[in-house]
Amino acid sequence: MIADLEFAERPAVRGLHVAKVSDRVTATDFAAVLSEAFGFPQDICEAEFVDKAFWREEAYASVSYYHDKPASVSSVIIVDQILYVGLVATRPAFRNKGLSYETNYLLLEEAMAETGIRRAALHATDAGRPIYEKLGFRPVMTIAGFGF
Repeated sequence: MIADLEFAERPAVRGLHVAKVSDRVTATDFAAVLSEAFGFPQDICEAEFVDKAFWREEAYASVSYYHDKPASVSSVIIVDQILYVGLVATRPAFRNKGLSYETNYLLLEEAMAETGIRRAALHATDAGRPIYEKLGFRPVMTIAGFGF
């Protein structure tokens, strides 16, 4: 999916606080959400996201805390002057509350403000597609995936 982003109104989910991944605590929370949402082993997620400075220093990555509990995550990296959105996940207990929409909205808003880049792209699952369409993304191709 691709978008030329134009945001107007900021969403507001009560009880939601979005934090940039900037230290070991937020990086550990980022890894925990990915681990639970995707079923990846916690130690592998921590090795990638806690121990590597890339996610704190070069990427835009955030954790959304819903009533002080890490609930949703997203990241943006810059690839060829495009904001690439990836690693979007929400813990099952926190889904269908608007958290992913607000997390991505705020993260993309920050990345656009700091870089001036408005074009964004991502790979969407069927579950995520309605959120991305609400953010202004439109499909450009379909990719067949296979699971194990």
